[in-house]
Amino acid sequence: MNCVSSSPALQQRAGTGHRLARLPPCLPPSTHVFGGLGRVTGRSVSCAATEPKEASAPVPVADAAAPAAAAAAPLSLTQRALANAPEWPAFLGTLANSGFITGTLLDGIHSRMGLQVYDWNPLVLGGLNTSVAVPPLLALFYVVLGSLVPMADNLSPSPETESIRQRCNETFYVAAAFGVLAGLLQLSATLYDSGVPYWQIHAVLGTAALVNWKLFDGTRQGIALALLCGLGAPAAELVLLHFVPLWHYPRADLGGVFVSWVFWCYFFYTPALGALARYLWSTMKELEQFKRSQQAQAQQQAQAQQGQQGQPPPPPQQ
Repeated sequence: MNCVSSSPALQQRAGTGHRLARLPPCLPPSTHVFGGLGRVTGRSVSCAATEPKEASAPVPVADAAAPAAAAAAPLSLTQRALANAPEWPAFLGTLANSGFITGTLLDGIHSRMGLQVYDWNPLVLGGLNTSVAVPPLLALFYVVLGSLVPMADNLSPSPETESIRQRCNETFYVAAAFGVLAGLLQLSATLYDSGVPYWQIHAVLGTAALVNWKLFDGTRQGIALALLCGLGAPAAELVLLHFVPLWHYPRADLGGVFVSWVFWCYFFYTPALGALARYLWSTMKELEQFKRSQQAQAQQQAQAQQGQQGQPPPPPQQ
């Protein structure tokens, strides 16, 4: 049965549907369509999908890569050298005290044999022949060289650097390094006092210095600092003695003012002082971190107690 053809109302609705389907793609704004669907404007029906829309303004998006790029920026040379440094006043003060006391005692090994003779304010303390100027000079020497060693380690990361840092955390290892240093100084003083030719002293001390570096350092920056100390310290000493004659060398072979094999003494001094500096650098940093953690725990406990005291009393139980 054909329901559309039999009902006039249904025929009228179907005709209206056919006319809507034949509408043009875009009608003027005043054109209206009437029917059972209600009143709809032509523009809202046909032009919404055909007319171009104005481009919306771009929404600014935060540059998420900027913080990441800033965080990944490489550290400067100074920042790398000073990374994980302890508090400098305590670190430098401990090095200075070590040079003032330990350095002066070690220096007495040579002065007792007459390698150097002090001319300005000499002091004789028991078996120690020294001068008033020696302790502060050695304190400065310990501060300068002792500061360079851990900074050079930071700039030269390697398995050897990590290994020597771990070994220098042991007090026995540092003490052994200074014990060997005292033995080498005594060896050089004995060879000098026995009248051994200087070229033989060079051969003996040079071999001993390389073995000492291998045992108590073994890093590239360690041997570089040893060479720097072996050349730089005598040069500074010559400049100082030129202006202020604090001491002299009776059997000098370099221009009549310096003993050439003392280079090796400064060379094998570097590993021991480096071990002390590494030990202080790491140990003092750990102590500082421990103190901060203790202070933080104390503050948390104090805040917790204040919070408990400020809470209202619990309601009475019925």
